[in-house]
Amino acid sequence: MSSTEGWKRFQLEISEAAKLEGTIVSTKPKNGYLAIQLGRNASKTLTALAETLELESEVTCQACGRSPATETFTKQVILKLCERCRRDQR
Repeated sequence: MSSTEGWKRFQLEISEAAKLEGTIVSTKPKNGYLAIQLGRNASKTLTALAETLELESEVTCQACGRSPATETFTKQVILKLCERCRRDQR
């Protein structure tokens, strides 16, 4: 795991791959996972990486990167947090 915490690691990974494999339209938290929207010129490799990272984000804490993480509901926002980050948030 890199020193970058949480989902930022996924965002950096897909951004680096996009330099060679296509365009990213957006990366943003959505309903408890990291949604990655690719441009039309995205390669199959970039598409597969995006799908893998989206799936991995479903079980990874968006704050620190630990697994497992579960959905936490706050102020109409769904967060994906591990037990430790959930306790720290209280």
